[in-house]
Amino acid sequence: MKSFIIVIALISVILASPIENTQKLFKYQQSDEIPVEFKEFLFKNGRVKIHIRAIEETDYVTLNYRETQIDLIDLLNVETNQVIETNLTYNFLEPLDREFMRISLPSTVTKDSEFILDIKYHGVLHVADDNGFYRASYRDQNTNELVWYATTKFEPHHARHLMPCYDEPQIRAPIGLQVQHDKNYRTFSNMPIINRTEIEGTDYVLSIFIDTPPMQTYLLAFLVSDFQYKSNEAQDIEQRIFAKPQSIQDGSADYAAS
Repeated sequence: MKSFIIVIALISVILASPIENTQKLFKYQQSDEIPVEFKEFLFKNGRVKIHIRAIEETDYVTLNYRETQIDLIDLLNVETNQVIETNLTYNFLEPLDREFMRISLPSTVTKDSEFILDIKYHGVLHVADDNGFYRASYRDQNTNELVWYATTKFEPHHARHLMPCYDEPQIRAPIGLQVQHDKNYRTFSNMPIINRTEIEGTDYVLSIFIDTPPMQTYLLAFLVSDFQYKSNEAQDIEQRIFAKPQSIQDGSADYAAS
């Protein structure tokens, strides 16, 4: 059985908050890593940095949240990226099925103040239920080996399963994504990869994507797999169909790509 680790890093900026009118968001950065290991069906070392501007005085931030385990929340200086305060406290708001977490700031921030929340966390990959960040598998026809892959389906409100965030359709922000994964796998997302670096002493690589335009979190998508693709250019726009290697090789994807 193939397995791998995915590390996800996100950076985003939020410009408005429908949850509360106390913050604007500038950018999400999944800047470091979320390793995902299929042997345990976990994603580990998740990290999201959220650049926020207060649009009124406040001493807390409310985010959407689901199931992930919070390891550490730090408050960073926007200009230096240095830690101002570490180990911020938080609580989950009632009723729990509304999926809100409130992070307490160490002091009241004034209107137009900017800061970064740096949240480290880990979680469990869903089974193939087509929601959130989930795992699925197929059986290799040649070796009968079970091959795993991980992918996302965040619409309409499942991005919060990948990371604490403003998972609200009214909010748009650029998103930067980095994924650490087994070198035998490939990763694809909304934007092209700008850099792919082997991690010395390991079997993993770090794939860094170009930042997205400002968009809602539910539009973020990525895939980590051994899939191949069939491409076709129509009206100067390249279209790619991703599928299991056998499906590409035997021509099953040709019609979809035409």
